[in-house]
Amino acid sequence: MPKFLPSLLAVFAISSLTVWLLFVGFSRLAGFDLAPWNPSLGSLPPERVFDLVRSTATAAGILAGIFAIVYAYRKQRVQEAAGRREDSQHLSQRYQDAANQLGHDREAVRLAGAYAMSRLADEWLAQRQQCVDVLCANLRLSSPTNNDVTPLDAVLKRAILDEILDHTRIDGLEERSWSALRLDLSDARIDDLQARGNRFTNLILDRAHLHDFNLRADLDGGRLSMRDTQIIGNASVHLGDAEGHVSAWGLHIHGGAWMSLSPSSHGGKTRIGLGKAMIDADGTLLITVADGSRKGDVDLWGADVQGDLRLYGNGTACEAKSVRLTDLTTTGEGGLTIQGELGTAAGVIHPPLAGSSARHRLVKLGEWTVVDD
Repeated sequence: MPKFLPSLLAVFAISSLTVWLLFVGFSRLAGFDLAPWNPSLGSLPPERVFDLVRSTATAAGILAGIFAIVYAYRKQRVQEAAGRREDSQHLSQRYQDAANQLGHDREAVRLAGAYAMSRLADEWLAQRQQCVDVLCANLRLSSPTNNDVTPLDAVLKRAILDEILDHTRIDGLEERSWSALRLDLSDARIDDLQARGNRFTNLILDRAHLHDFNLRADLDGGRLSMRDTQIIGNASVHLGDAEGHVSAWGLHIHGGAWMSLSPSSHGGKTRIGLGKAMIDADGTLLITVADGSRKGDVDLWGADVQGDLRLYGNGTACEAKSVRLTDLTTTGEGGLTIQGELGTAAGVIHPPLAGSSARHRLVKLGEWTVVDD
């Protein structure tokens, strides 16, 4: 920092020079040839000196006011920057504390850490995704694929899931919504999830194990990823009117489990990719084909059906090849049931199937024959 006295003298000198130059300038504007460095003040009429001094003082005051405003603005910016640094340091400390709680040996402390991280995500917009990533990672890491889950682990998992559902509700507060975030629950085991009226743009359930899973949500132009997801119990996914994409390549429905997958019945805006899906014996997959579906909206390329695959819908306003069954195979007792109106709609099912007047029909794809119910 410069010394005070030299700085004061420098400011005084600059200010005096500025005032003098203003006085000389106003004098010249008034028609008096006043030299800046060797002035002849006696040449000024006495009655005009007061006017020139008043004009000079007014201009100097305006300049001083502008300088004061600029200085105050600069000082305010410096104070705001310092405040932001303090806030950032405070939020960073809260993040570290919550992360340490989540990694604590005691289950009660971990539960408190989950709620602390959720509150921090609501307040720290710049790092909201990172806070939510920590919660999702904790859910994934505490989710073994077997049934060896302690009651306290189950409480922590339920708390994190409840926070995710609460922050993705369609009717929730926009400023605390997590709907636009990437929610990665890959490899997690999710039991008894009842999500009704939620919105997601990037929900990832790759390789997750789902049991008693009920999801009713809008994808809001985003995607639901269920690649290699294991359905080990009952599961239902119902999507709203918003456009989206379900990527379920390699979806595996185990024996005794069933899954219902239905986009909105209006507009056919959701694409469903089920390539290489597998349905074990005694497993069931029910798919509703929306009215107005586009080409390739339901793609079951290379699916292996050992259990029961059912396609429902009327085929109304659907484009040709809306449902692709290319290289789909049925083995053992596997079979495909198609609602009659959907099966007879021109070109909707590809490859095309023989016609049938029955409301439902069972198709043995390996033989390409139709058996009436």
